[in-house]
Amino acid sequence: MNIDALPGHGQPGRGPDDRQRLRRALRLTLRRGDDLALDLRIIPPSGEIRWVAERGIAVRDETGWTRRVIGVAHDISERKIDEEALFQEKEKADVTLASIADGV
Repeated sequence: MNIDALPGHGQPGRGPDDRQRLRRALRLTLRRGDDLALDLRIIPPSGEIRWVAERGIAVRDETGWTRRVIGVAHDISERKIDEEALFQEKEKADVTLASIADGV
């Protein structure tokens, strides 16, 4: 399957790792009818890395063949920034607690 031929999936701003993950997920959606649910990075012309949540479902015909995938992608960059900030704060707290334990 050539995902670059799919609308919106051939942008040069999609990283190779994310492109591979998307290919794998689309393959499973098309072959087995699995729902598509991925968070992927994109790089728009501005050069800023953005995150999108891509969700989709397989539409099958009466014989069970997947005829298309209907999906949506929405920007989740702010959520990812918040998650990273929370992770960094947790790491700082862990280091602080570890150093307090060492001092006791």
